Amino acid sequence: MAGEALDFKSQFYNLEGIHVNERKKSLSQLLRRYPNNIDNTQIDIQPRNYLERIFYVDVLIHFRKTEELTKILKEGNGVLTSKILKEKWFFQQVFEKMDEKDIVYSFLPSLSCSLRAKVLKKLALSLTEEKMDKIVEHVLARYGINATEQILFSCSESKFLEILSKYDLNLQPEQLKRILQKNPELIKKYFEKYKDTHGKDYGNIDFLNYLCWKQPTLYFGFELNKKQLKLGRYTTRNVLKNNQDEVIKDISIQQHKLKKSVLTRDIEDFHIKCLSKLLPEKLQDLESFRNQEILNRFISTYPKKKRFEIMSQVFKIKYNKNLEDHLQLFNRDFAWVFPENIRHKWASLMYTQKNDSVYLSYYPPKLGFEIIKEKLNLTSNARQRSTYLNQLIPLCYINKDYATYEEVLKYISIRHRNDGLEDVLRYIYNNSDPELFTANHWKYIRELIDIETIKGRFPINANPYLVYLVEKNLPLDEVLKQHMRDRFKIINIFRLNDINKPKIESILLRKMEKLISDSPPSERKRHAICVLKSIMSFNEDFPAFSVDLNTCENIIGFMKETCKKEEPYEDQDFSLISSLLKYNSLNLDNSLKICDDDRLLEVIKQMGKNKLTSCIFYKSIDEFIAKQPRTEFGERLLDLYLSDFFGEIIKQQYYITTIVPRLLQNEPSVFKKYLHSILKNNLALDYKYRVIKNYSHLGLDRQIINHFIPLVNAPNDNENLVFKALSNLMDTKEYIDIIQTYLPREKKLNLRSEDDASLYKIQVQVIKSLKNLSEPLQLIPVLPTLLQGDYLQISLKLLYRILNQVNENEASGYVESLKKQPVSLRKHSVSLGFILLPINEAVSLFNAVSKTENNISVKKYLLRSILKYFIRNPSPFLLDIVVSNLENITVNDDELLQEVAESVNKVPNRYKCGYVEKVWDRFEEFNDDLKLTNSKLTVLRFINQLNLDLFSNFDERFCEKVIKKYFLTENTTLNVNGFVLRYLVANQTESRFKFVFEIIKNYKNKHDKTMKLLFTFFNSACNKFDLYDVSFLKTFTQYWHEIFTQTEHFSGYCDLKLLEIYRNNISNVQAFAKDVNEYFEALTSQYGHYINLFLFESVNSLFSRIHSGNSDDFTLEKFAVHLLKANMSEMNCFIAMNIVTQEYNDFETNEVIEILKEQKNHIGEVFYYSLLKQYSAF
Repeated sequence: MAGEALDFKSQFYNLEGIHVNERKKSLSQLLRRYPNNIDNTQIDIQPRNYLERIFYVDVLIHFRKTEELTKILKEGNGVLTSKILKEKWFFQQVFEKMDEKDIVYSFLPSLSCSLRAKVLKKLALSLTEEKMDKIVEHVLARYGINATEQILFSCSESKFLEILSKYDLNLQPEQLKRILQKNPELIKKYFEKYKDTHGKDYGNIDFLNYLCWKQPTLYFGFELNKKQLKLGRYTTRNVLKNNQDEVIKDISIQQHKLKKSVLTRDIEDFHIKCLSKLLPEKLQDLESFRNQEILNRFISTYPKKKRFEIMSQVFKIKYNKNLEDHLQLFNRDFAWVFPENIRHKWASLMYTQKNDSVYLSYYPPKLGFEIIKEKLNLTSNARQRSTYLNQLIPLCYINKDYATYEEVLKYISIRHRNDGLEDVLRYIYNNSDPELFTANHWKYIRELIDIETIKGRFPINANPYLVYLVEKNLPLDEVLKQHMRDRFKIINIFRLNDINKPKIESILLRKMEKLISDSPPSERKRHAICVLKSIMSFNEDFPAFSVDLNTCENIIGFMKETCKKEEPYEDQDFSLISSLLKYNSLNLDNSLKICDDDRLLEVIKQMGKNKLTSCIFYKSIDEFIAKQPRTEFGERLLDLYLSDFFGEIIKQQYYITTIVPRLLQNEPSVFKKYLHSILKNNLALDYKYRVIKNYSHLGLDRQIINHFIPLVNAPNDNENLVFKALSNLMDTKEYIDIIQTYLPREKKLNLRSEDDASLYKIQVQVIKSLKNLSEPLQLIPVLPTLLQGDYLQISLKLLYRILNQVNENEASGYVESLKKQPVSLRKHSVSLGFILLPINEAVSLFNAVSKTENNISVKKYLLRSILKYFIRNPSPFLLDIVVSNLENITVNDDELLQEVAESVNKVPNRYKCGYVEKVWDRFEEFNDDLKLTNSKLTVLRFINQLNLDLFSNFDERFCEKVIKKYFLTENTTLNVNGFVLRYLVANQTESRFKFVFEIIKNYKNKHDKTMKLLFTFFNSACNKFDLYDVSFLKTFTQYWHEIFTQTEHFSGYCDLKLLEIYRNNISNVQAFAKDVNEYFEALTSQYGHYINLFLFESVNSLFSRIHSGNSDDFTLEKFAVHLLKANMSEMNCFIAMNIVTQEYNDFETNEVIEILKEQKNHIGEVFYYSLLKQYSAF
């Protein structure tokens, strides 16, 4: 047995392989050879390095040694615990039989704060509902609702609903997804509670997308109007299977979320059932870009041949008009929808109406050509001539008339040779199908290219002509020579940019390479490099059609010339060698041999040490030596790269070498070979220290440590690099020992002293480096020397980080000790307590500090801390503590006053009213309205957002106190009109109405001339009446009438009566208009026609106020129509006329005008011609 144990340990300590993956494989093979029930003595391993510690955990997991794994879990090393957290069996085996109270009160305190949350989540995923219910109870009691929310998904339905009823939960999408998988009904309950709590629908778009994907029926049951939601094809189909009726009913919202192509395909007669609903009610509004965009998006999903037919049907359904009679409403996006004859008619209308030559492109080609020629003959302005010429090309392309296209090209080449043709050629490139061009088309295009070339303006987009020559097997050389000469003056690369023609592009590139020798001698090398770049780019995009550089004699010749040269090298030489290396790195089996390896290395060496060497050159070497397997030349180049001019590479500001991380990742032994050079040149490896720690068996970590230790106390410019490397790689105790000289000796330094300033700079780097250490517990003794004087601020983050990684029991003692520290540190004991400790301990610590604290700054900090903690973990006793600490606010602390005011919105609803009352009372104690205005306005804003059920929880005395002081008060900037209105609505008792209207009555009696404040309140009330039940409106009206007679407030009487009529006919505009007519007749008989303006203003006000979700039929214009149909009285004609004038519409489609036109009496004719006169002005 001893021999077997020794054998296992011996093999563990001597795993085969250099690369970490090889060692992992060796460990896996070793573990498979041993049974799972191996005795503990056989795995009594003492890890010697970082990798062995990781492997040791793998061994313990394999053999399921829960006792040892539990110990490691408690130590809190992030790398090791992450492996344990993945093992569900571990949590089941360790905790299934452990008492729930022991888990929460004994085990969890042995973990750090950050690890505790992860373990709780793993328990929630591993244990039964019954056990988790009990754990949740204990977690709630010990750590509060904030911690409990993270594991609530694991509870039984009854426990979840119990907690949901007691707390205003704020669950994250991840938790909601788990709840949805487990019990979709709980999501419904959560959403209902969320809306009740927040007064709005749940709005996380990511989760709503997920919900709609997984449970579309459940989603549509919530009626969540979230336009941001975007669903794909599959999910849209899934939605329509079960919820098509809901989608059709609410298409205006759902169309933003669902895939439009699926809607039009899967909903039968979609254009009839839905699309017409998406168009605006008023015909003229269709002209807006937004409305046309909606229509176009749907129309484009139909087959091309059906689009116009569909559009016409929708137009007829919506407006009962013929679309062809209203073509002028549509923009150019619809030109492609119209059939040819309709498009020509539309273009004529638009050109006549807008006088914009762009519409000539949509004319019949022959006619458009003639019009444009005529305009060119009459135009001398160069810019305008260019515009007309350019329109000729899309004119032919849009109409697919290539016969006229040929005539146009001929016309331009003969008549407009002196005009600028660069844009014309660009238009040809973008508006043509080269497959439909004939030889004559290309002949004229070639003439245009030649004309521009002679002028020194080479057209970049001449590529289609080259393609044509290749496809037709026509003579190419002379054209291509000219093309190379002209193109390479402007741009140093040639690409067709056509993914469908790689074979043709390959032919052109090969031909170009052959023609390099025919280029002017002074241009040959530059042309060779341009063609080479083109080939390299092409080969990368189309490897199947790649051009073999071994066949490119001209390029090879220039490469050989460069290899024979001595310094100085030109930019072109660098390009040639860079391309050579890049090509060979991509073609290991068909590499290009220019000269012997020794000479090529010598050239690269000379180039690499040149100060003008670009990062592109270094990158080509980098990519070449990264390829595996490396040839002998590759090994020599690697050695040259990392040994001879690696320092120059590091100095390149715009290039970061990739070979070093690649070597570390893939070839650690090669990395070790060159590590000295890497370190010597100060290459930062901070992003790879964890990988380096895996290679202790190669001594990488120790080599780096040995390199940097001598630099700790030596002046240098790389303190950050030194301390970052050592803190990541050394053991915590070892590192603390070597930095002792830099730990603060004094609280203060003389930063004006050069020596002290230099020392402080290093100390800052040292303190920042401590966060990298793997054993934070060992840092606690060091903290007191850091948390003082000039070092406090830079050490605070470290304090929080360390204590967040230390187990709760250890952290508790240290946090407790902080309350005895100076004021600058003392206040952090409380905030740390709230983060790290259980609720009772945290509150006890807070109470202990606050009782003895006299410093004003700390007291304010304490208020902020307890307020944030209460919001995270609401409870009655925490609310009492918050309220008692409100006395720490001072009138001049604007920032804290505003924070407290804004906290009203964050406090859970069950505590909100009580909290608001206490905050308001505290604000009132200052007796300084001017300084408290912003804070009080903030509180009032949040109060006015509360739902009525919640508002009704305010104490009556509080409400009366606010109203008495601020309602209808002259010398205050606080507007409490909204508060007063909600006070009346929330509890519609006689006593409340009498209380408010007594104040109104007194105000009226004191202000008989101007009552601005009172009428402002009245208007505020009228703006909200349609949101509340009609009984409230009637009661308000009754009390208002008791104070004002109709003559005193005529417009107010009208406003209230119209609101009442509207509420009685809220979905029927015809019945509404009928009742309004009766009311107007009664008023007219009493007051005469002189009140017409008052009545019109009241009607206008009503329609501007109503918030209802009525259909689009309940509009001001529809009301005008039905008002006239009810009675053609003078009053009604006047009101209708004013509405139509205000709501400008197309004369022919306006029903009001049509009704007036049909009247034969004098008054009807007067109003008809009056409107006719007004409309003619438009």
